[in-house]
Amino acid sequence: MRGPALSLLRLVGLMLAGLAAILALPPTSRGQERLALGSARQAALDGEDAAPDAAQGEGLEELPRIESERALRRYVRGWPNMRLGHPFEVWSWDPDVAPRLRPKAECLQSLRSAGIRFHADEPSSLVPFGVKVERIPGLSFDGRDLVVSCEMAARLPRLAALLRDHGVVGMTVMSAWRPGPTASFHTLGLALDVARFRTAEGETLDVEDHYAKVESAETCATLAPEGKARRLQAIACSLFANRAFSTVLTPNYNHGHRHHFHVDMRPGDERFYLR
Repeated sequence: MRGPALSLLRLVGLMLAGLAAILALPPTSRGQERLALGSARQAALDGEDAAPDAAQGEGLEELPRIESERALRRYVRGWPNMRLGHPFEVWSWDPDVAPRLRPKAECLQSLRSAGIRFHADEPSSLVPFGVKVERIPGLSFDGRDLVVSCEMAARLPRLAALLRDHGVVGMTVMSAWRPGPTASFHTLGLALDVARFRTAEGETLDVEDHYAKVESAETCATLAPEGKARRLQAIACSLFANRAFSTVLTPNYNHGHRHHFHVDMRPGDERFYLR
């Protein structure tokens, strides 16, 4: 047996192996199942992310308008899965807190109720209900304009509360919405890069200068050195544990992330990732 038929059989075998591995897992507390690095079941879970999709061939003038989870998932289905295959990555599955993409009016009202000051800003039809954030209660920010989708903005009060727990009152935004690269949650207004944090004591925690990269262990498996490195590691680990964001990338991920923390949210996705 050769060619497409053999490839199909291998794919079916991989999916069955993944299902068997899931069924063989011991009972765990709901929403906290650990996904093993490099396992067949993880590959099966992520198969949908690597499927081809015609949207990738569209020109800029033909970009879809994304206002629902269905439209969002259809658009990103053709993207390469950048969250799989990194040494010492950590996955978890938490369906109880999977992010959602709410109707526009409901999301905007949640921003007003949280005391976020903003105005509408639609940099692209890909950004579901784009806003430019001008004020986050309890957290100052500088750097790039904070233009994101409404749902990403709605997560910022949780980010502010988490950072306050670590003595942080300000951050420097390296990137929020941007037009490229194409296969990036930044283009959807659903990602944020933070380069520096400012503490209540007036210290600066600079990711490039102070983060202690861990190459041979999971990000939170061993304690970083005392001082600023330990504080930055604690922030990264809290971001993952908090589940405010779907993805948390540190300098451990690759050289391109040597100078910032990347966080993104993926509506409808029950999986959470750290590296």
